[in-house]
Amino acid sequence: FLGHCSGPHITRMMLTDAFLEKYSGDQSCPYVLWIDDDNLVPPDLIRRWISEFDANPKMDILAGWCWIQRGVEWSSSLATFGEDGLENKWLTLADIFNGGTGIREVKGLASGFPCVMMRREVLEVVGSAAFIPIANPKTKYGFVGEDFSFFWRAQAKGLRTFIDPLGKVGHLKFICQEPTLLLPDDASSEVKQWREKINGKPVVAPKEFSRVEA
Repeated sequence: FLGHCSGPHITRMMLTDAFLEKYSGDQSCPYVLWIDDDNLVPPDLIRRWISEFDANPKMDILAGWCWIQRGVEWSSSLATFGEDGLENKWLTLADIFNGGTGIREVKGLASGFPCVMMRREVLEVVGSAAFIPIANPKTKYGFVGEDFSFFWRAQAKGLRTFIDPLGKVGHLKFICQEPTLLLPDDASSEVKQWREKINGKPVVAPKEFSRVEA
């Protein structure tokens, strides 16, 4: 488990170096799970992903997703790269679920890393340098972030990327505002089932914190 926080002194490059120093080549550590410090990941999701990796040797990287609010707009944390790797298209719910609710391969996938699992060998192949931000003058800050830069380089190495439409995780930054997905009355039972699994759920504070005004 590699938790990433927003502190400038903690980077995914640094975490990768620390991980490889301890676990490179260690067969007892087959998978690595990245979770950002402001995401909530259900244990059942982790168990299901491990089973999927065990059953599918062709799967190198598997990404879940969360909601991200940009101004008044909401989008998923998943995207696909353009031909030059610099432009990207954020995936809509239709993009995520039109292929069904099962885990599937998506070429050109990019993820904001709220919850990403990969084989240990992935980090051994790409190394920490895969997270070095790629320059892009078209972006706000002049470069692509660590997360998208990693996905671009991993796929350039021939590594295969998959998404789990039902791998929606909570995002503490926006948990109180997460939108509820409304469905038409004639929506299929399958669609209704995945809606229930990805809608934002209210968070109830433990009793010992019930009187804390904040």
